[in-house]
Amino acid sequence: MVAVACIAIHDAHPAQVTLAWDPPDPHTGVVGYNFYVGTTSRQYQQRFKLGNTLTYTVQDLEEGITYFFAATARDSAERESGFSNEVPYTVPIKGSLSTLTDFNGDGRGDILWHNQVTGEIYASFLDGVNSMGGASITPSAVPDVGWQIRGLADFNGDGKTDFLWQHQRTGQIYVWLMNGLNATVGLPIQVSPLPEPTWQIQAAADFNGDGKTDILWQHLPTGLLHVWIMDGLTAKSSSCLSPDRVTDTQWQIQAAADFNGDGKTDILWQHLPTGLLHVWIMDGFVITAASSPLLPDRPFDPSWQVISP
Repeated sequence: MVAVACIAIHDAHPAQVTLAWDPPDPHTGVVGYNFYVGTTSRQYQQRFKLGNTLTYTVQDLEEGITYFFAATARDSAERESGFSNEVPYTVPIKGSLSTLTDFNGDGRGDILWHNQVTGEIYASFLDGVNSMGGASITPSAVPDVGWQIRGLADFNGDGKTDFLWQHQRTGQIYVWLMNGLNATVGLPIQVSPLPEPTWQIQAAADFNGDGKTDILWQHLPTGLLHVWIMDGLTAKSSSCLSPDRVTDTQWQIQAAADFNGDGKTDILWQHLPTGLLHVWIMDGFVITAASSPLLPDRPFDPSWQVISP
């Protein structure tokens, strides 16, 4: 029998993933499919016997585990085709501000400081809202203050907060892979050509549900929005958001996080002249409903600006 043509992730949530595939060509005689799941590549511990359907949802996945999926076609005599392509999926670890910005390993959220004049970098350790001292990051400063931290996220899947840098004049992009307070290595994002400096990184978060950190860009002169779909430090593809821009460029992205608890990354906006706050509730790259104001919808003094990791 001819193998299943192609299998791919169709939708993903924190504890489940839906996969879809194309039928064999030709698919004469196919009465159903077998769907395989394993935690080692090409070694599958589970098989699900399906009817003539082209999608399957795997549930109750464990956080932090990488699963491998494949499918075969089946005829009425129970003869089975070869395997389809294999699709890996790493279940994201449910995080919060506390886990994403914990620099000293105590399970509590900390605050990162970056001196815009000297380039120094410092972490304040917190116990709730109380400061418990702090320490410099190693290295303790960047020699060129044109480098700005544009995101804090896990880029290499080790569960630790890494630093995403962008140079404000050249547009260069760099990641410090961190082990607590120590940068173990600094590596460039693999992309060519680099975006122009008028494109600014606004957030680092998972937009396509594959458990990997992606990069959200905004073109400051036009408001155009774009996402790099990342595989570690490599931009493997890109996508516009829908809608693809804001008409009033005074609206600036201040954070990307899950605001409604559906496991998907949403976008927090602030209107700089008025302080007004709105959230785009997202389904991947698409806004699902009209922009929703926060309650209260702005600070009393519009000079207050949202700061987020």
